Amino acid sequence: MVLSIVPALADDWVATRLRGEVLQLVDGAWQPLVRSAVVSDDRFVRTSGNGRVAFQRDGETIELGPNTQIRIIDREGERFTTVRQNFGTVTIEAEVQNVQHFAVETPFLAAVVKGTKFVVTSGKTRSSVKVNRGAVAVEDAQTHRHVVVTVGQTATVAGAGNSTTSLSVSGQGKLPKVEEPEHDDGLVSDTVEVVDGLLDGLLGNGHGNGNAGGHGNGSGNSGSGNNGNGNSGHGGGNEGGGNSGGNNSGSGGGGGGSGGLIGGVLGILL
Repeated sequence: MVLSIVPALADDWVATRLRGEVLQLVDGAWQPLVRSAVVSDDRFVRTSGNGRVAFQRDGETIELGPNTQIRIIDREGERFTTVRQNFGTVTIEAEVQNVQHFAVETPFLAAVVKGTKFVVTSGKTRSSVKVNRGAVAVEDAQTHRHVVVTVGQTATVAGAGNSTTSLSVSGQGKLPKVEEPEHDDGLVSDTVEVVDGLLDGLLGNGHGNGNAGGHGNGSGNSGSGNNGNGNSGHGGGNEGGGNSGGNNSGSGGGGGGSGGLIGGVLGILL
């Protein structure tokens, strides 16, 4: 089978660096991904134990470590990218912009940024976000507790089975307080305001530093309905080390999605 390389457009994610085995799911079958290939929107991409790949669009990059699976979702007509990470390690470098335009979802957490460099690691019992530059808003997908972490800090959401997850922060400097949700519609606006203030301060935009944390409980799960493509997931389990979408991302209600921050903010975008 010959896989053609489609010419890249301005908004396309292109595989610029590739090593080892990297696969993409095409029509229900895993096929090799080659350097300079353009990844179609919402397509599953997976690296094996010796695989690595970096996708680039303008000055932004999405880099996958070994044993990682993701989908890249761009909303048509808007510059907003969501990486849905089923498992593994993903490093994001997002351009600095005045609006939030980049998000990562895992089975345990959701992270939203304006412009930063951070690493998201996700496994069977926990996910973590380590910030190398800028600031990242992180929300527990189950409890909707949330926090904004900055350079040298890591936010971790841990949980096993049906137990309640826990959000914690570690790292350098004065660690931020993990905020509790209080009401139905405050988390989205409050958390966005906090991140906007922090990032504006870090980027020198002169809009202040925001409050110490957002309050309230965001509503709207990513949805129910799995994105399964057969039992081809990592380690012989269902795709995505559980449900294919990690966060359930179909339409309608139901649990297991990112909820809160991503459900409220991104639900209208994706």
